[in-house]
Amino acid sequence: MSAARRRVVAVPHAVVAAAKRAAARAAATRAGRAGVVFQERQLPDAAAALTYYAMLALAPGLLVVASALSLVGEATAEQLVARVRELAPGPAADVLDRTLGDLRSAPVGAGITAAVAVGAAVWSASSYVEAFRRAATRAAGLADGGEPVLRAAVARLLRTLVLALLLALAALLVALTGDVARALGRLLGTSDAVLTAWSFARWALLAIVTVATVTYLYGTAGVLGGSLLRPSRGALVAVAVWLAASVAFSLYVSGPASYGRTYGALAGIVVFLVWLWLSNVALLFGVAYEASGDKQRAQVQQRPADT
Repeated sequence: MSAARRRVVAVPHAVVAAAKRAAARAAATRAGRAGVVFQERQLPDAAAALTYYAMLALAPGLLVVASALSLVGEATAEQLVARVRELAPGPAADVLDRTLGDLRSAPVGAGITAAVAVGAAVWSASSYVEAFRRAATRAAGLADGGEPVLRAAVARLLRTLVLALLLALAALLVALTGDVARALGRLLGTSDAVLTAWSFARWALLAIVTVATVTYLYGTAGVLGGSLLRPSRGALVAVAVWLAASVAFSLYVSGPASYGRTYGALAGIVVFLVWLWLSNVALLFGVAYEASGDKQRAQVQQRPADT
């Protein structure tokens, strides 16, 4: 290869490398600006308030998800309980395990009684959706204009129902493994190779559903322009931060500095509350990340006018 041709080939590589470095610097700058926004708008406190609402909505929300999964089959619900114990960090798994077990064993009734119970659960779970809307509006630095009372109540219920369906889909993906997946495979007549491929593909699908759920949650707050088919960068950042924080916290609580030594019988509840707080921190940081990008674009657009 001649020297001139090597130079022609090397130029695109140099351009691509420079573009990657510029993108990395821009992402780091934006993340730093998001951290400043996160602190200036006191979002750690907002995450703590959301943790309170999340605890209030936990049992009703799990009831809705469990009711949806019961339509698929009892084995699927049992598999979900087993997977929750494996995935949740440390003693927090005990809290979720007991809550799911109590909800599955409690008599709900049938017909109108069941519909009323699920409807009341949806309304209780919607308290978190509304609280997150207010917190996300604050995180994005927007004014809360409010809606008419009746329209806001209907929209709140519909948004919660959609979120419950997305969470039920994510729970189904978590549960469709092991004996449940093999039983479904025999019913559909699939081969072992398909089941093996599914064991890997379901994690990719779970990641997609998780990002779509966060994107929709952001959309309910009216602060982001992403859609389920085109998630925002803030939603991707929130999921990444949540995964990293969950793994790090799980390793911490399983280490020598055990919460059980400090809190005794309350360790499971304390760990679960801290995990919920970290989850809300990740969600609000995603909003701050998106807001910092909007602020940066606005500053860039104002520079020609200033000069």
